[in-house]
Amino acid sequence: MINLIIADLRRILKKKGYYFMLLFMIIIAFFVCVSGSDLSVQDHIGRLHAFFQFVPIIFGSIPIYLGVFGDEMRTGSIQCVIGRGVSRAKVIVAKLIDCLVLTLIYYGVLLLVLYLLNYLCDIALSPRQNVMLAVFVALSVLQAMACYAFSTIFLFTFWSVAAGIMSYLIFGTILGLLLQQAQNAVHLPFYDAFINGLLENAYAAIDVGSFPFTLIPAILVYIVLVTIIAVLLFKRKELDL
Repeated sequence: MINLIIADLRRILKKKGYYFMLLFMIIIAFFVCVSGSDLSVQDHIGRLHAFFQFVPIIFGSIPIYLGVFGDEMRTGSIQCVIGRGVSRAKVIVAKLIDCLVLTLIYYGVLLLVLYLLNYLCDIALSPRQNVMLAVFVALSVLQAMACYAFSTIFLFTFWSVAAGIMSYLIFGTILGLLLQQAQNAVHLPFYDAFINGLLENAYAAIDVGSFPFTLIPAILVYIVLVTIIAVLLFKRKELDL
């Protein structure tokens, strides 16, 4: 499986589209910092949080998804790998690890760029605020991984990259907003039980020095359990090997 992951990463990291999208997100980050130079520090941090919650989720997922899943489904490489004896569980786990590494590169580079832009724009974040921004980015990576895990259910069930991308974007953006509105309307913890709410509560706990207990169900339910479901459904999928 390690060889499969290394081969995937080497192939994807040679693609110009991956770096083009990174440059595009850096440009957005530049405008976020420049336009926020006259805001209070707290307002600026709020803008940075919104940036990491939506921009990499929406734009960064496309080249990663097409590189990790699209190319190999189109060429039949996944069927070849399975035909050589690699289990379907290992295929899904390997693909999710690919997504994790590529996502970490995106988020890591964007975080460093924003640190630099904050300095150049004379936006004075304290050392603690910089650390908490890094914590928020780490939790945003977990949110992205939950989206990838959820989308693999639709990707492998329907054997469609389009279905995978659409489910990823719905899970990562629209569903959270809808659950938040539903929670506000009926006062039931729909959003708090969702991955976004669990991670927000984990961030709030870390911010006050408490243990982030909600991080446990966020990982176990929305990443581990969802991945297991995707594997079980993929095992029932008939493929032409």
